[in-house]
Amino acid sequence: MSEDAEDGLLTVAVGPDEDDIEDLQEALESGEMDPMEAQQEQQELIEDAVADFEDRADDESELTIEESTEEMGLFQVDAAGDSLIEALKDGEVSSIHTGSAYDRFLEQQQQQQQPPAEEPPEDGDSEEGDEEGESEEDGDDDADEGSEDDGDDGDDGDDE
Repeated sequence: MSEDAEDGLLTVAVGPDEDDIEDLQEALESGEMDPMEAQQEQQELIEDAVADFEDRADDESELTIEESTEEMGLFQVDAAGDSLIEALKDGEVSSIHTGSAYDRFLEQQQQQQQPPAEEPPEDGDSEEGDEEGESEEDGDDDADEGSEDDGDDGDDGDDE
């Protein structure tokens, strides 16, 4: 808190217009474009939003970009409150956060890119023999999914 207050830095997220995202989602669902095309289009929309915000920062002396992660549409900025509120109203900014949120968002993004180590479907294949032993170990990750399916199948199958 004290670092943010002293530095006056804020974290700003920018992104595509909600209508553009809805149009993209509809095109994907209707089959007008495949997932790869939709992902490319979404990336282009993010790049456009990033460019618009960078242009605004170039034009306004009260808005300085200190750090950026353009592929995420994330900026750490030093700015007057009025400038950011105006950008928020104009739709160029999606959200405003504390300065320290910038690093937290980057950490979350890195963690989201690592999960392939977990493979729950393999655990589901071995539910007959190791059901009770695994439920204690894996209960943290798969408690909701495994307990509903395992509880119903196990009770009905064992009684009859």
